[in-house]
Amino acid sequence: MSFYFPTPEECGRHTIFPGVHIRTCAADKMMISVVELEPRAIIEEHSHPHEQVGMLLEGRATFYIGAEEKTLGPG
Repeated sequence: MSFYFPTPEECGRHTIFPGVHIRTCAADKMMISVVELEPRAIIEEHSHPHEQVGMLLEGRATFYIGAEEKTLGPG
């Protein structure tokens, strides 16, 4: 596996919630994850010790952060 050009297939894939599958590649100070959600999959409430950013590539997903709710589409 290339340290600089990993492919999603080279990153370990595992299920983090029912219907939610993730591939993560990590470097010393950053990481990138590709998350695949099956239709109507639910990601349980959780938190991270650091900031997160994401981009929805296809489909629609509703996110809840605190009291705020937002349904997003691609982009």
